[in-house]
Amino acid sequence: MLVSAVALGLIIGLLTKKDIRALGQLPVRAIYLPVLAFGIQFLLDFLAARQYSWLQDWWGIIHSASYFFLFWWIYLNRALPGMWWIGGGTFLNFLVIIANEGYMPVHPGFLPEEVRLSLLQGFNGTHRLLREDSVLYFLADIIYLPWPFRELNSIGDVLLAAGAGWLIFQGMQKPTRPV
Repeated sequence: MLVSAVALGLIIGLLTKKDIRALGQLPVRAIYLPVLAFGIQFLLDFLAARQYSWLQDWWGIIHSASYFFLFWWIYLNRALPGMWWIGGGTFLNFLVIIANEGYMPVHPGFLPEEVRLSLLQGFNGTHRLLREDSVLYFLADIIYLPWPFRELNSIGDVLLAAGAGWLIFQGMQKPTRPV
């Protein structure tokens, strides 16, 4: 969803004759922080898929802790357009993750069979199947979007994507020059 929102922001910006070069002037600070957070999350999934079970007791804690870097980045860039939406979406995702022992619950109904089996076997460091005892289930990955990527998203993902699309669209404004 995030990729689609960024692409949509770019397309609408171009159709409304905004300047894509202006994105280079967007004063985004500390871009390494979300890269670090998502790198940690990717590493958890990578290790879980390779069945490094000796880390399994720490996956939820590490996943939750990776959000520190995201919140820090959001705080540093809070004045940018769309950042409050990004922050709100990230916070909702964080809430459901910490309420579920460091894992984002995922509705099993729309998952491909191999993904569902992988989650049942615990081969994922950041997600698990939605269960009867899942807390804040309405904030979990339960929103199925069949196009363009056939994916499950959460309310937090929707807010985050809206903020990212708005950031890209507004970031394509030509800088005003003082007279």
